[in-house]
Amino acid sequence: MSGSNIGSTRAIATRRPQKGGSAGRGPGAVHDDLDQQLLMGNDAMKEMMSRQQQQQLAAQQPTDAQLQEERRGMGAGRSTSSAEDKRTQDGGPSLADIRQGTFLQPGTTGPAVVEVQRMLAKAGISVRESGVVDDATMKAVRRFQDGRVASVTGVVGPNTLAALEAAVKLGDIGQKMFIQALNFRGKSTEGGPQGGKMADAWAINELVFLVLGRRLGSNPNYVPSVETELRKVGSMVEVSQARPGDLVVASDQSHIGIYMGNGRVWSNNSADSTFSWDSNLHFDGAKGGGTPRIYRVNR
Repeated sequence: MSGSNIGSTRAIATRRPQKGGSAGRGPGAVHDDLDQQLLMGNDAMKEMMSRQQQQQLAAQQPTDAQLQEERRGMGAGRSTSSAEDKRTQDGGPSLADIRQGTFLQPGTTGPAVVEVQRMLAKAGISVRESGVVDDATMKAVRRFQDGRVASVTGVVGPNTLAALEAAVKLGDIGQKMFIQALNFRGKSTEGGPQGGKMADAWAINELVFLVLGRRLGSNPNYVPSVETELRKVGSMVEVSQARPGDLVVASDQSHIGIYMGNGRVWSNNSADSTFSWDSNLHFDGAKGGGTPRIYRVNR
């Protein structure tokens, strides 16, 4: 027997369970994968791992209430005449099926999954076009859902699909603002006025600079100055017409944020000096108290 074979035999031998099997380690002993394979055999090990994966998938399933909420967008979105809306031969759901109440859940496969993965990428959330709803896809969907739909589940149904299609259709500037806000969320604003405590206009202008290559306002750290220029480079829209990427100014000009959809606005958190405050369009009643003004930057 060669030296290398002897070494391999010894290595395996040292990993064999003690006499008496698992009981040799005492009750409740935990084995690593190699121990389990030696005890159970490869086939039994594969079966056990398959059961564990199924249990993990089952644990990710949304509740009935969450699915009902996801169906609220049923029938929304664009028409169903395009090629990608047609059901494929492998039986995978189409985008039209999703609009009518079908869900993309853990393990779902097919071209519609690829379409959703592509839309996520266009909305600023990169994910591999695997054609299957895997863990990475569910994480990407949850990131998109956060702040835009009522239930963050990782499941794509009519509501999430409608939000995705709306995000993809945003105007060029609005789309870029929206994507930059996604990337900026949670970032420190300590570089702004008073160490980030008064950095709401500063934070928004950080996003604007990345999109337009310049900041708004003769004083880019002062909301009234920013709003003065917003009237020149954008247009006001009704609160009911707000869409992701629009800028939201408090009625008394005490705060400014960016609209992210589903009635949510992201802005600077003065207490923590981070771009992390998730509020409603009225800033949860903490700023101004009146009707906010919505601006859509278009030049």
